[in-house]
Amino acid sequence: MKISTFTLSTLAISIANTAVASGFEGVTQWNAKHGALGGTGASYVNDSSSIFFNPAGLAFTEHNDIALHIAIFDMDKDVPVAAADSQHTNDIKHPYRGGFTGNYRLDDQWVLGYGIFNVGGTNQVYKDITVGQNNNTLTDDFSSYLNIMEANLSLGYKIDKNWSVGAGLRYTWFASELQSLASVQSSPTMISGLRSEYKELTGHHFGGVRLGIMYRADDNQWGAGFSYRSKVKTDQEGKHHMRVNTPVVSEYRDQNVKTESILPEQFSVGVDYRITPDLQLFGEYTFTRYSDIEKIEFVPDNLAVAEIATINTDWKDRHTYKIGSEYSGSSWPVRTGYSYTTQVVPDERATSTFSIPAPLHIASIGTGKTFFDNALVLDMTIGYAWYETKNLDNNSTLKGSYSEKTLWVMASTKYLF
Repeated sequence: MKISTFTLSTLAISIANTAVASGFEGVTQWNAKHGALGGTGASYVNDSSSIFFNPAGLAFTEHNDIALHIAIFDMDKDVPVAAADSQHTNDIKHPYRGGFTGNYRLDDQWVLGYGIFNVGGTNQVYKDITVGQNNNTLTDDFSSYLNIMEANLSLGYKIDKNWSVGAGLRYTWFASELQSLASVQSSPTMISGLRSEYKELTGHHFGGVRLGIMYRADDNQWGAGFSYRSKVKTDQEGKHHMRVNTPVVSEYRDQNVKTESILPEQFSVGVDYRITPDLQLFGEYTFTRYSDIEKIEFVPDNLAVAEIATINTDWKDRHTYKIGSEYSGSSWPVRTGYSYTTQVVPDERATSTFSIPAPLHIASIGTGKTFFDNALVLDMTIGYAWYETKNLDNNSTLKGSYSEKTLWVMASTKYLF
């Protein structure tokens, strides 16, 4: 039996998030200080986190440092799963991200940065989903896991007291697993339950870059910065297992499968201005070229059993607008931030494992403290992210209500030497 293109497409539309990072690149990521400031950083970052926000910031570091970062999310996502109007809530509430960064000054002009950190990911489980009809039903979990990591080695160069440039070399790897469910027309009179499991999908890419330039005024009252991340593209390879629940149960066990993984090109431009000695404001715009992802293909190694499934994504470019403020006139500074991100997934491509087809808002507040004669820095942030609820009544998508709300906390600790 050869599974039809229609059947595989029904499955693939629910699993395309395993191939790309749409909706899973957090605006605030994992650094607590920058998370509190709306995810800004391109114009003012001046520690080891520069390898992510703007490698040119390395040149303005005043100390060597090593730092650990962690972010934990309490996510409440409610979407239709596997069928229209079948509302379910994600059962994995606490996905996390993190990173390790460090820098070392080589001389008055050159600074080396290094680190390993999350670029994006997701962890979703919807339990006890039933698909199929009559005696051909199948009940199981609908789940998706994606982790995108980056190892980075960067150099910052100080041109003069105002200008710096920087560049970073990246090694990016992807790991994902997914179990998806669907109701499929297995015969003219039969609707069967189908389960498709993709396991141990992994891929990696060496050679991506991050580039940056930064300007700081003589009195450090204001600054500006630009950072760029190149596109990363590689293949994820793993195993595929499929089961169709019919009167004569059909199973296809562990054939090899391949799908393309893409982390799109991105750039940010930011500014900051110190209004008073104790109050500084920040602003930044980030563009991510998701429109480059025109389609997603899942290619089995045995085309005699299953055909290539092609999904046209029609994703939109992502625009993120960020603002932040820091009041430093007390022993515990007060940092606030807000960001707005435009819709990436079109309404007609909505599915449970993509990001919500709506704009994203994030509000945050945080603080920080130094200890042991300023040798140890601790930053903490709490934030709330929400997509505007979208109610879809469209024959070309999963009809129903799409909503997601996330409470998150971040902590970063940094040792200066």
